[in-house]
Amino acid sequence: MSPIHLASPPFGLLSGSTFTPAASLGPLLSGFSELQVPGPETIAAVGEIDLGQSVRLLRFYMDNEDYWLQVLMHGREAGDIVLFGYHSAQPLQGDAQVQELVGGQAPAG
Repeated sequence: MSPIHLASPPFGLLSGSTFTPAASLGPLLSGFSELQVPGPETIAAVGEIDLGQSVRLLRFYMDNEDYWLQVLMHGREAGDIVLFGYHSAQPLQGDAQVQELVGGQAPAG
């Protein structure tokens, strides 16, 4: 059995439970992020990676496939928490565009 089933998950999140971001999150992100904060979402799946030394990376995938919540666990304590949301997706047209987006001179990469 995976450790996530043996230990208490952060915030009581399990597959099938509901994740509801705090209403104050949207205004806090205003001007800093284009993330559209979702309403209540059902956790569709949970992923876990054991990073060693009692550190685990948990991902809670939402029914709305545009979002997931990532929690870095230090033992039973939640550390960094990140809410990911796709703002947009665009197919890449060849190697030149890939290098433009993620190469050495790219803003992300």
